[in-house]
Amino acid sequence: MKVLKRKKAISIVNEEPNLGRGFFLFTAAPVLNDKGEVDFIVHTIRDVTEYSEREMVLKLLRDVNEAVNQGSPLEEVLQIAVDGVARIFKYQACDIFLLEEGNTLRYVSLHIKPSIKSAVEKLIGQSVIGFKIPLFEGSSFREVIDKGSPVVLEDMVRLFEDFTDDRKLKKLAPAVAKIVGFKRALRVPLVFNDKVIGVLGAATNREITSKDLQTLQIFSSHLAGVVARKNMEDFVKASEKRYRSLVESLTDAVISIDKWSRIILWNRAATGVFGYSEDEALGSSVELIIPERYKNRHRRGMERFLKTGKGRFMGKTVETFARRKDGEIIPVELSLSSSVSPDGENAFTAVIRDITERKLAESVIHDRLEELERWYNVVIERELKMMELKKKIKRLEKKIQELEKSESA
Repeated sequence: MKVLKRKKAISIVNEEPNLGRGFFLFTAAPVLNDKGEVDFIVHTIRDVTEYSEREMVLKLLRDVNEAVNQGSPLEEVLQIAVDGVARIFKYQACDIFLLEEGNTLRYVSLHIKPSIKSAVEKLIGQSVIGFKIPLFEGSSFREVIDKGSPVVLEDMVRLFEDFTDDRKLKKLAPAVAKIVGFKRALRVPLVFNDKVIGVLGAATNREITSKDLQTLQIFSSHLAGVVARKNMEDFVKASEKRYRSLVESLTDAVISIDKWSRIILWNRAATGVFGYSEDEALGSSVELIIPERYKNRHRRGMERFLKTGKGRFMGKTVETFARRKDGEIIPVELSLSSSVSPDGENAFTAVIRDITERKLAESVIHDRLEELERWYNVVIERELKMMELKKKIKRLEKKIQELEKSESA
């Protein structure tokens, strides 16, 4: 209905369960006739799952870091992590275990339906959070920690048997497996400075893919740094290294600036998009990639945000233009976010995608639609002329018949 009222194209990104796990860009573009009315609407659907998931993972990492910066307890920080991972990747459960002295793991955080958690706790007669897990020989927990690599499990009875070496509790494993109803589980080590300090787990009813393994390994490496930060002064450097590893794995340009608009982060993809090397970019003003006509708007926006803490484009994805090193102006898609460092300094991060090819494709589609519209108008005009011609022929035939009758009379 919005397309009919506005007579302009509308695009939205939605999570669509009917199309499987993922996010899709839905676009509706109206085609107008010569009266300016909507004749028909062209609908397109594009899978943007990978791009959306990357953005959500980056946001989750920022949320986790922000919670640490605000001094939140470790349990709350890790709960944010498991809730986010379960939400983004549609896991039925996600949990974190931390290694403690005495060769045991402590159950620290869990994302699962409250009704399932209550049913399991009622069955075993104790709380899940805080549960101590012995690392006995042959358990999947022990395997993850000894090897320092992920483990995928499809035997759900064994999954829960590995939580204890108590014979009575082990006998409850089949009942627990039946309550939760999972089909597969994944456990990934939390590694900091080449040492396993805990385990990140996830459970699901779908297939576990290599993408699950890769993403959780990257995420767990950052999360391990968050855990270590509580006890180590050099956490910030280690966290930045892990964050940089994630940023460098992205195909989109990621650029961070300080409150003076100086570039403090520039990934390899940014070099590919804009042509400047990291050495050229770091310390320079971000205005080196801003077209001349937008520079004043950028300065006013920075001043407004530093005064009010509000920005028109913060937390949004917008289309704009940027300038390459060779002077070429290119269309880009930009997602902007802000953060505050532990010492209270503002920083701003932009995820930028070159959409030149997409714009060219849209232009081709637009031209084709215009061509179709022209042909449509030509056909309609021809049909109208044919109808008028038929009317004239009928009138002429009628006159001829009248003349023939008069002459015969």
